[in-house]
Amino acid sequence: MKTYLVGGMAILLILAGVWFVTKRRSISTGAVGQGSLFVTVDSGTGARLLDDWRWMIGDDPQVVEATVFGDVFTEDAEGRVYWLDTGRGQYVEVAKNRGEWRAALKRGNEQWFHWDTLQHLRSLGVELQKGDVYSWRHAPMVGGAEVADNVDVVSLEVHVSFAGRLAQSLEDLPAGAPIQDVEFEVLGPGGVTGSDAADGEDLSTYVVVINGELQYSMWPAGEKIPAGWESVGKTGSKEECLDYIAEVWTDMRPLSLREAARKEGQ
Repeated sequence: MKTYLVGGMAILLILAGVWFVTKRRSISTGAVGQGSLFVTVDSGTGARLLDDWRWMIGDDPQVVEATVFGDVFTEDAEGRVYWLDTGRGQYVEVAKNRGEWRAALKRGNEQWFHWDTLQHLRSLGVELQKGDVYSWRHAPMVGGAEVADNVDVVSLEVHVSFAGRLAQSLEDLPAGAPIQDVEFEVLGPGGVTGSDAADGEDLSTYVVVINGELQYSMWPAGEKIPAGWESVGKTGSKEECLDYIAEVWTDMRPLSLREAARKEGQ
C-alpha cells in the first residue's frame, strides 16, 4: 500500500511540474502583460502605417496591433490575421480570425516577439518611449543578426516606412546578390515635403532630431516631430543634415546600451 502511495505522489508531482513549466512559458511569452509586447497605434498613425508595404500586402489589410519590434498584425476583409515581419520582409497568415489569433497569443509565440532579444534588451534596461519601437540597425532581410547590439530605438512610423522601402528595393534582386548600399528618403506623416527638382533632387528642408537614447534622425521641417524626439536646432537640406549627424553621432549605440556596457566593464 505504501508503495502505491509513493508512486501516486510521484506521478502527481510530475504532472504538477509539467503544468508549472507550461504555465510559466505561456505567461512569459505573452499570456500575461500583453500590453508590454505591443505599442499604441492611434487611428491617424494606423491609417498610414502600412503605406510603404501596400506593394506587398495590397490595399485591403488594416492594422490590428503593432509589436515593440515594429512588426504589424493585420486583418483582411475576411477576418484573417497576418503577421508582417518588417525585419525579414515577410507576410504570413497566422490565424483564421481574431479569436484564433488571441488564443495563439495566450499560448505564446516567441518568434512573433523576438523573445530572446527582447529579454536581453529589457535586462539592460532599454525601455521605449511612447511611439517608439526597437528597430534593427541592419535588418535580418539584409543579413543582420537578431541580437541586442543590432537594435536602435526609433519612431514606429520611421521604422515601418524604412523597412517597407528596403524590402521593396530588394524584391527584384536575384537570390544571393550582394547588397552594397541602401538609400531611402526620409518621410514625414504626409510624405516628402517641399518640391522636388525635375531630376529627382530632394529640395525639402529637414530638421535634425534626437531621442532620449541620444540617437539622431531627421524629420521634414514643418511636420510634427514624433513623440520621444526633439529638435537639436539644426535645419537644412538632406545632405546638410546627414553631414551634421555623421559629425556628431560618433557612437550609434543607444545610451542605455552604452551605460550597461560601461557597468559591465567596471
